[in-house]
Amino acid sequence: MIDADIPVRGYSDSKWTGLIHQDDDRPGFRRMLPQLDEMLRMRRVSIFKEREDRIYGIVAPELYGGARPLFMKLDIYTRKIRLKKWLNNYVMSSRAEKSWNAAWDLIRIGLQTPTPVAMLEKRKWGGLQEALSLTEYLEDALPLQKHWDRGVPSAEKKPLSFLVASRVAYLHQSGFVHGDLKPSNLLIKQEKHGGYDVYFTDLESLFRVSKIQPSHRVRDMAALLSAFLGRTESFDQVRFFANYLRGEKMPRAEKRALAKKILEEAHRRKGRSRVKRGALSSI
Repeated sequence: MIDADIPVRGYSDSKWTGLIHQDDDRPGFRRMLPQLDEMLRMRRVSIFKEREDRIYGIVAPELYGGARPLFMKLDIYTRKIRLKKWLNNYVMSSRAEKSWNAAWDLIRIGLQTPTPVAMLEKRKWGGLQEALSLTEYLEDALPLQKHWDRGVPSAEKKPLSFLVASRVAYLHQSGFVHGDLKPSNLLIKQEKHGGYDVYFTDLESLFRVSKIQPSHRVRDMAALLSAFLGRTESFDQVRFFANYLRGEKMPRAEKRALAKKILEEAHRRKGRSRVKRGALSSI
């Protein structure tokens, strides 16, 4: 289904059916899509990660006559088949479709995510065989954790912490839960003006709720913070919580209780000891 408010066009060939961003709907791009299987087999697409049911790669501009490389995720539903999964392929949306719809949801509310280029599915007798997601490739962006591990200068820690916290806060205030908010799913890109921007990725678990509950906040924030336990000072964690909760209209004691739940869940995920008494007293 094509929404009237997003710039996409339908696509269909002998293999794929789906949607294409209208800015990329050019003859060279359409010629490439039916040949992607052969390009993958011949390793003309640069593959940097492959697992049993998914392939990640970079499509070079010269393969389709475009101006920029594209990031590719190919889900293969015919590998590691189980009866339940086989039945789900007939009734559930593909991960590519979920990511496509979620990306446009974020773009509508003004959050950054790599621009969706194409969402294509290959079906046989109604069952999913493969699903392809193509987005813009942010060449200069790094996952948050890798960016932090490279050594963020002290002068940049405060604005970067505020930026990430405020983006996640806005996501939640808009009624969305990421569902898999690991640091690897937040890309940090240095912009031309010298500042940073944050891009949300891996959106297949994103969902919308009528009202954000504490459990939703804990789910996202604990996943994000657990990777940084032992890597950041307590002061940095407190500052992050303070920035995240800054715009929330709740009593200070309630903010502190929520921050404690988030940090306890982050510790539990990491298999670490309990939160120290008084660690969040300054929130």
